[in-house]
Amino acid sequence: IGFSALRYACYTVQFFLTLRFFNVKMPLDETMHSISLVYLLKTTIPYPPFVGFVVRTEISIFVFQYVTESLMGVIAASILIWIINVAIPALIGYGFILHIRNLKIGK
Repeated sequence: IGFSALRYACYTVQFFLTLRFFNVKMPLDETMHSISLVYLLKTTIPYPPFVGFVVRTEISIFVFQYVTESLMGVIAASILIWIINVAIPALIGYGFILHIRNLKIGK
C-alpha cells in the first residue's frame, strides 16, 4: 500500500506541476480533485493499449472542462505526462532490446 501511495503521490505532483507549467489556473482543491478523478477514470475504464494515448487525453478534457477554460493547457499537460511516463520509457526499453539483440547476433 505504501508503494502505491508513493506512486500515486508522484503522478499527482507530476500532473499538478505540468498543469502549472502550462498556465492552467485553478484553485488547489479543485485541481487535486480533478487530478484524482482523472486517475480514477483512467484506471477503471478499460481500453485497448493502442488507443490509450487518445483515451487518456479525452478523459482529462472531460474532467477539466468543468473547472477550467484553458483546455489547451490540460491537453498539453496530459500529452507531456504520457510522453514522460509511457513513450520515453518504451523507447529506452526498445533501445535495450535492440542492443541485447545485436550483442547476441554478433556472437
